[in-house]
Amino acid sequence: MASVPPVDYLRFKVMCILEGPGETVLKFILKCGTNSTSPLPFHDYLNNLPQTSTANFCKLNNQQKKKAFNKDEIDKIRDDPSWDTFDITLLYKAIQHACENVAELNDSIAWKDPCRLEGMITEIKYKRNIVVHERRQLTKNEFKKKVSELKDLFVKALEAAQTRYNVPDHKITQEKDTLYKMIQDILKCLTIEDVLRLDTIRQLPVFKKMFVTRLREIYERTQIFDPLCFLSGFPDTHLKVQDIFTNILIKKYPEDLELNYLDIIKFTQSLGQQVSLTFQNTQPLQHPRNTQLQQPFQTTQPPQPIQTTQSPLLSQTTQPPQPFPTTQLPQPFQTTQPPQPFQTPQPPQPFQTTQSPLPSQTTQPPQPFQTTQPPQPFQTTQPPQPFQTTQPTQPFQTAQPPQPFQTTQPPQPFQTTQPPQPFQTTQPPQPFQTTQSPLPSQTTEPPQPFQFTQSPPSHTTQSLQLSHSVDPQFLMIKGVAGSGKTTLLTFILSEWLKDECARRIKYLHEYDFVLHILCRESNCASLEEFLEQVLPQVVAFRPNTQTFFSKSKVLFLIDGLDERNNSSDQLVKDILYRRKLVPESTIVCTSRPEAVVDFLHSVPQEYRKGEGMMEGISLSDRTEFVLKYYDCLGGNGSPNRNRIRQVMRSVGWRDHFRLPLNLLFLATLFHENSDCVMVNITQTSLYVTMHNWSVEKLHYRLAQYPDVRSTSRLSREEGIKKVLDVMYEVALLGVLENRLFLSDQDLRQLKECCKVEKLPWEEVMGAFFSLRQTISVNKTVNQMYQVPHKGLQEFFGAKYITNHLGKHPDSKVKIIKYTFQHVVGCLQGYTSKDIQWLLKNPSRTQLKNFRNLLLHVAGLLSQPDVMSRPQHLKEVVDLLAESGVNTCNDWLTLLEDTEINYTTLERVVKHVIKDEKKAVTVNDSTITSAKVLLPLISPKELNIELHRKESNVHDVVFPHHTYSGLYLWHSFKQPHQQTISHSLLHALPRGLETFVGHLDVDATLMLSKFQHLKYLQLAISDDHDANTILPAIHVACSTLPNLQRLFMHVPVCTVRPDSITIRLPDVIDMQHGFTGVSLVLSGVDETLMERAGRIARLLLPSIMWYGFLMFPGSNMTAEVWRRFLHELENTGVKVALRIGVPYPSLITVDEWRDLFTIARTRNLGGFMTWPEERLWM
Repeated sequence: MASVPPVDYLRFKVMCILEGPGETVLKFILKCGTNSTSPLPFHDYLNNLPQTSTANFCKLNNQQKKKAFNKDEIDKIRDDPSWDTFDITLLYKAIQHACENVAELNDSIAWKDPCRLEGMITEIKYKRNIVVHERRQLTKNEFKKKVSELKDLFVKALEAAQTRYNVPDHKITQEKDTLYKMIQDILKCLTIEDVLRLDTIRQLPVFKKMFVTRLREIYERTQIFDPLCFLSGFPDTHLKVQDIFTNILIKKYPEDLELNYLDIIKFTQSLGQQVSLTFQNTQPLQHPRNTQLQQPFQTTQPPQPIQTTQSPLLSQTTQPPQPFPTTQLPQPFQTTQPPQPFQTPQPPQPFQTTQSPLPSQTTQPPQPFQTTQPPQPFQTTQPPQPFQTTQPTQPFQTAQPPQPFQTTQPPQPFQTTQPPQPFQTTQPPQPFQTTQSPLPSQTTEPPQPFQFTQSPPSHTTQSLQLSHSVDPQFLMIKGVAGSGKTTLLTFILSEWLKDECARRIKYLHEYDFVLHILCRESNCASLEEFLEQVLPQVVAFRPNTQTFFSKSKVLFLIDGLDERNNSSDQLVKDILYRRKLVPESTIVCTSRPEAVVDFLHSVPQEYRKGEGMMEGISLSDRTEFVLKYYDCLGGNGSPNRNRIRQVMRSVGWRDHFRLPLNLLFLATLFHENSDCVMVNITQTSLYVTMHNWSVEKLHYRLAQYPDVRSTSRLSREEGIKKVLDVMYEVALLGVLENRLFLSDQDLRQLKECCKVEKLPWEEVMGAFFSLRQTISVNKTVNQMYQVPHKGLQEFFGAKYITNHLGKHPDSKVKIIKYTFQHVVGCLQGYTSKDIQWLLKNPSRTQLKNFRNLLLHVAGLLSQPDVMSRPQHLKEVVDLLAESGVNTCNDWLTLLEDTEINYTTLERVVKHVIKDEKKAVTVNDSTITSAKVLLPLISPKELNIELHRKESNVHDVVFPHHTYSGLYLWHSFKQPHQQTISHSLLHALPRGLETFVGHLDVDATLMLSKFQHLKYLQLAISDDHDANTILPAIHVACSTLPNLQRLFMHVPVCTVRPDSITIRLPDVIDMQHGFTGVSLVLSGVDETLMERAGRIARLLLPSIMWYGFLMFPGSNMTAEVWRRFLHELENTGVKVALRIGVPYPSLITVDEWRDLFTIARTRNLGGFMTWPEERLWM
């Protein structure tokens, strides 16, 4: 046990001297250097600097002025027109930029010269930073020395300011007297409490800084991440979560909106109100799997140039202008109400106009700018381009940047009273006409590029406007065992430990404190007890603790609500009901799904609540995640890294490898024995292999152990087997009691068993359990054994059940339930044969809480080396159905994770029959189970979505099922590697509505038999395809009456323009009234730019418009894209909606704005950066 370090009161006093007298000195210098006598807001002072001023701010260009102060500093400047609450960092910057006759900003020599005023100011700031970040405690002599140095530094700075700005002697004398008195008052204080009594409000920043420093000291060890250290035998392995963390998929529940994990804090703050947050709607749009398509831009008013004489970066008005008479900037594709149906007394003419207004034309003049956004600080001297105003305004700045493809409600399709007429016009065709919804060019800024890492094709985006509220927020992140819940909170905590400029998680800077609570470890029943346990100096603040907390913004990270013990349950409730004490608190919790519903009902109504579902790691990120961990194990530079990539291509697509824990297991196994990783490895097989490996390592260590090595291996095996049986029973008890820690009774059982079997207890425990540290009530650190992970605990419990199935009489009582009953009966001191009531007792966990354990039971019973037990397999399937596994998709996943046998399959079919849902999705991870299950079940409507070349779609085509969608993404993206023949289409029923893939000529012609087809995504691979398949596409499309969308992929590097002899056919989306033809040109670089332009022109339909023009695999600079846009314009290519390029890219935000404007003004729709997957539509 180790004591918690004592509070450093001397350092706290030094901090008070710097934050009190030190700030006073800097504030005096600032007012002398600005000659400020009357209260004037600092931003007004900067905006009104005369041309003769020598202040450095006047020497900056517009871009530099924007970056002079960060967002937090701007907020402080706005909130304090008197400058009184400026801290040392802000005062330092203010002096640098606003004071007259100081050295230039880039004069590093002057700003470090201890003999000059600039150097003294820098030294004050530097000393404050040292005090904040130092960890070593001060001795009394060091304290006296520091106080003397600070006093001398403050006095020298005042005297230097007097010389520089001709300050009268009496003012300097007055400042010195005030300085001495403030320092003496602090030195006389004996405790923190005494210091704070000097001025509670004034010392609030000091309290926050000291609190944060203390939290950082404690949390430094929290970011250590190695959940498998117990397997290696080296418990001192130190691996920070930042070293291996990767993108974790989270979906907003129940809307199924994908959420960027870097936006999780921003999203939580937005709950229950409008927010500026980007998340993706994973319910697809109309193409290729959508139910509705976003409407094109709508407008009756075009943007007009705006005239101005100046555009200060800091507006001198309380309300800067806005381009429309609305209270919120209009967003592209964003409405607060669904667009009105297009109605006309005449039948609508697609692309037909009596005048031919471009999207930027209008018959009404523009409205003046109006806005409710507060001004941005700092005035520029050059007017921005291209927008100019007669009132000061900020170029390209809004309260929250508009996002592309955004809507708060799905847009409604155009409605007409008669079918649209064929394309007719005497003017150049326009892509659309609408009544409302301004174009991006009508706003001060085009829509922002997507800023997230994952986005499935054809997802919508919603963007809302953030409003401030003091209501607390509560976000529940739920996920199965091993999905990364704990890792995510650990990552957030590690981000908070970083400097603000280095953080990737957004909006952490808004919180004064972050409190991390592990429900399985906490033994505190109240927030005060928790704070005093973790931060003992809180006792000194006790008279003012509530005041300080009420003025602070706190982020609570609560891990494992499903693992609460009695103490942590009371602690969580206490935090929830402290909403009045900490009104601006944000709570982010994690839990397994089964514990969420009941808990959310207990959250007070005042909280703005939300839910998220952890999905694990995406397929594209899994290999790199495994390689990161493999490198940390010592594999960096190993030739096996290439073999890992091959293994991941073989097994990484399996659904259970979306869980980070399983990927860590895989990396560890490969590091120890690469031959044990099999292609058909299931999750249970993975756990069995890991467990057997741990046992083998224990054998190896025991063979070296002095008191055991003399015994035979056979004797050791028998002893270990008996200890493991006790361990499995202990694990099952932990599952039933919802705890990971071993109880005293558990430890006594294990110790006694090890003693009887003559095995070293510490060695055995270290092979299967983790030793965790906890802080006790008396503020000491204790060590306790626990199962390393909930998933392993359930696996051990499943081992106990399967090992004891044959030891109970086969009576009317179900065998597996009897095992549960036996364990529960042992806990209660009696044995009952009817445990169903016990399992469903409201005071005990329900059967659904055992679902993961039951999955392991099913997996263990399906292992090849396990004796066949048909009645047990049937029972576990029935229990899984009772636990909530009921849809066909659920059963496909279950079967995929077991060694499929006839008994299990027969029982599953009986439950699938009860599933009334007709729609079933088959993907790469369930195609094997679908092959055996689909022939045995009643007709379903199937969507087949495959990404792997190895997946054989023929295996899941059965005549009694209907097929609404067939997505063969590999053949579509890599057409030269795979071609789908007509034999596949011949086997499909004719109700197909969507097809994605690469077809040969015969198969393309056969598409005409699928009269229900609405969406086609086809590809050509080379010149031969261009000569043969393009004409076949014309023939097929001409016979498809319901066709609405045609997306064509052309790999530019393998198709020459000379081989294209025919345009793409005209496909008009009759429902929405614009072209349905889009083009995907992959692999375009600077050398292929001209070729890509020619291909786009040659394939352009006769109506002369594309819907989208996408460029996956292209990573060019803004200058190259700019030339390419001009090339497209010169060739006559027009785009109705968007040009899309990959994100991330080489393009800066400013360059992107310029490209967007160029594309918009040249009939190219707009220029957007999207994740690579989205570009494939």
